[in-house]
Parts: sequence; structure tokens; C-alpha cells
Amino acid sequence: MSSPHPLDALSVVETQIARQVVLDKYPGLLINFREIFLSEPRKHQLIEYLTIEHSGKLDENTLIPPRHAQCFYDVISSSNIPEYHESVVDIEHETVVSTEVIDVQHHASLVL
Repeated sequence: MSSPHPLDALSVVETQIARQVVLDKYPGLLINFREIFLSEPRKHQLIEYLTIEHSGKLDENTLIPPRHAQCFYDVISSSNIPEYHESVVDIEHETVVSTEVIDVQHHASLVL
């Protein structure tokens, strides 16, 4: 099968896709990425896939859980105050699934 296993770490290409999706969401702003890594599939999706895999019945018709990237980054606007964001990016569809902006009261403002 050409698709990566649902628990494989993101490839360089997948990481680049996630990064570009985030950059496209904030045109003209400075983005400081902290981390980009695999966001594991939901438990019920993974159990279905692993059950089929362990039974030896994987084939081209097997539904593979979507590959999502978890992105931690700061958005820096003209105020020069970093705004910390956590987003989930769907790699295949190149879309942002969810974004949470963490209030500055709840994280350190120090960014190296």
C-alpha cells in the first residue's frame, strides 16, 4: 500500500503541507512554528483499521484514517506580541480542521 500507516510519523512532505496550510491562513503575518507532528486518528477509526490489519485483510478498499498534523505556532502581528495557536490540519484536503488560540494569560510570552 502506498499510504503511510496511520501511526507513522509525518513525512517531510506532509509536514511541509501542514506548514503551508497554516501560512496561507495568515497572509502577511509572521508565523513562528514551535512544532508540527502527527495528530493520531480517533480511537474508533484506529481500532477499525488495526482490526483489519491484524486479521491480514488489508487491501486497497480498506478505509485508512485521515492524516492530520498538529501544529503549534505563534502568530505575530504589527503589535509584536506573539499569539499562540494550536491547529489541526487535514493533510490530504490541505485544510485547517480546527484552531484554538490560547490566551496570553495562559502561556509564557517568552519566544526565542
